[in-house]
Amino acid sequence: MTAAKLLAEVQRRAGRIDDSAQTLQAAAQRFDDPHSLASAAVTLFQAGRTDEARDAAIQALAVTPVDSPDRYMLRRLLCDEAGQRHDWPAAEQQARAMLDEGVIDPEARWRLTLALSNQGRVEEAWTILRQMPPLGATNQQQARLWLALHGRFASDAGTVEQALELLGRYDQSEEFAAAAITTIIIMTRNATLPEPTVARMQQATNTFFERFPSSVLLQPHHG
Repeated sequence: MTAAKLLAEVQRRAGRIDDSAQTLQAAAQRFDDPHSLASAAVTLFQAGRTDEARDAAIQALAVTPVDSPDRYMLRRLLCDEAGQRHDWPAAEQQARAMLDEGVIDPEARWRLTLALSNQGRVEEAWTILRQMPPLGATNQQQARLWLALHGRFASDAGTVEQALELLGRYDQSEEFAAAAITTIIIMTRNATLPEPTVARMQQATNTFFERFPSSVLLQPHHG
């Protein structure tokens, strides 16, 4: 078994992806080892062989025990691959399956929120986002989704403060900062804000125009 895994690794490093995947698949069959099937799928995904990788991952899922961490890894790969193809129903299916199988990683909920939002099912996406514990954004894509959903469904002072915090975290991106400030302005139309929050918002806007003086994504707000 170890020899087969070593051989597969040598083949993978030599760029012989087909041979590496076949070595692992043969080992899985010979030793009744689902993990080798999962490894074959990962090898194909990492090589960008997405069609074959998708088939291999589905095959591996069919025999991987429910308590194996490989299930989450395979579903995550399938979910992300579906998202790259903009097959959001397939991405939703994998994300829901992760949660149904007991995954508590916030990333699974983020994947489901994204899949629902990209199908135009924003109320459902908002429900998933607001479940306890509430999801916090850990990258720019999640921050964009957080802002889009909160901009639509929430406009209290606390939400504006959280939005300003996200803006401060990712304000090096002109596109993100412009979208965030626009969303915050929309929020503030419906919220009574304390003076420190108003000052923070004004400072964030000033910083944007100092950093991106020729921006066409956001126009100076007078009023």
